[in-house]
Amino acid sequence: MGVYLLYIDGIDRIGSSLRMILGSGRIVIACIGSPLRRDDRAGLVVYERLRDLNNDRIRVVECIYGLENCYTDIIGFKPDKIILIDSVFVEGVKPGSIILGSYENIRERIGIATTHNIPLTLVLKGIVEQIGVREIYVLGVVVKDIGFGEEISREVDMGVRKIIDLIREVLSSLSQSS
Repeated sequence: MGVYLLYIDGIDRIGSSLRMILGSGRIVIACIGSPLRRDDRAGLVVYERLRDLNNDRIRVVECIYGLENCYTDIIGFKPDKIILIDSVFVEGVKPGSIILGSYENIRERIGIATTHNIPLTLVLKGIVEQIGVREIYVLGVVVKDIGFGEEISREVDMGVRKIIDLIREVLSSLSQSS
């Protein structure tokens, strides 16, 4: 069962959907970003704060400059599900807002902020064909500024903190209930 709706800043709905996603199977959390494009660093900050969660079932990977740069890590882990954590553009939505949805459902509705060398759809197609991933999701934070620099805006930093806290909280509650 997948998450097909696009949730924007509905933390309770995002939390319950993440619980469903993270509750079973082998999962890669692919944290995508550019260290030199301000708010596009969001995924990399999430990686720094979640990389200690790696175990037999969950793998958090750092994808500097694009998903294609962690392709081998993803393929080697053979996940059932992938959660892409990235900076996103969503017109009319305030910076720092959190979005969650299945990749297929939201790819036409949002813009991924990362400057991928290879189109994301092509990389994901290769992963799906090679290992048969069943579910792909985007957990994103809406950007304010992706200009040159290393500082993340206050709004996006708050969104990143929400993502980190939510994932940790969900995984903690799942481990206590099993």
